[in-house]
Amino acid sequence: MKIDINNNVIEQFFVNRYINIIKGKNQIYILIIILALISCVHSGNSTLNHDDNNGKNDVEDAYLVDQISDQDSLLKVAQTDKSSSVRMDAVERLTDQDVLIDIAQTDKSRKVRKAAVERITDQDFLIRAAHTDKSVKVRKAAVERITDKDVLIEVAQMDKSYQIQLAAARTVQYVLDKKQFPDYLNIKEDVANLMLFLLDPVIIGRHGLLKMEIETDRNYIVKIKTLSGDTILKRTFVTTTDNAETFAGTTKYKDAKIDYEGIKTLLWFLSSTK
Repeated sequence: MKIDINNNVIEQFFVNRYINIIKGKNQIYILIIILALISCVHSGNSTLNHDDNNGKNDVEDAYLVDQISDQDSLLKVAQTDKSSSVRMDAVERLTDQDVLIDIAQTDKSRKVRKAAVERITDQDFLIRAAHTDKSVKVRKAAVERITDKDVLIEVAQMDKSYQIQLAAARTVQYVLDKKQFPDYLNIKEDVANLMLFLLDPVIIGRHGLLKMEIETDRNYIVKIKTLSGDTILKRTFVTTTDNAETFAGTTKYKDAKIDYEGIKTLLWFLSSTK
């Protein structure tokens, strides 16, 4: 890896790398080596050449990347380093949206593209990436950052990947009710599954877009509501879990899940009524 970096950072890198070697060894020769390296740095050579070596030096490279604050230097690493892990580390520190979009479109590594997508806010690009990237993981990362509920509904209904459909359904629920679900990641899979059912074209055709309110005691209490707040269905899903914890004086069952037979019944009910 070739990085233009402040001399003091390089000094610290060499000192940290060899400090443990010094202990119990021939200290004079080791110190001479370190001083010689530092002398080279101060003589005007402020460029560190560090080959990728099949990923063996990624930890050391990551340490160096963490010391870089200059965006131009980070960009150089993100675009040219041989190691995808090092490029990803650099991408995670970039802020320029145009640069991130370029990397998300061109990098050969899906984990680098995913890291770029996770920092992009441009909705037009995120929508394109959600439909066109070759990697399911990259498309899922894009879906999770889309804010247009109509686009998300289309993805949930039409995408061929169940992972993408579920991510779109979870994101719709988050967009519709951030008060109940302030953290996207806390929307459990069974809740996202139920939301995916509610996005069925037949149900939307009969009732419009619906949202959920979830109450959890020993069971799940699910309220299906219109966007205006009218409750059209309330159903309790019985659970058998004994995994409980106390939170704010209320017993919460962490492993409570909506049973799928109940979901099928709910889907049939909503599909056949107006």
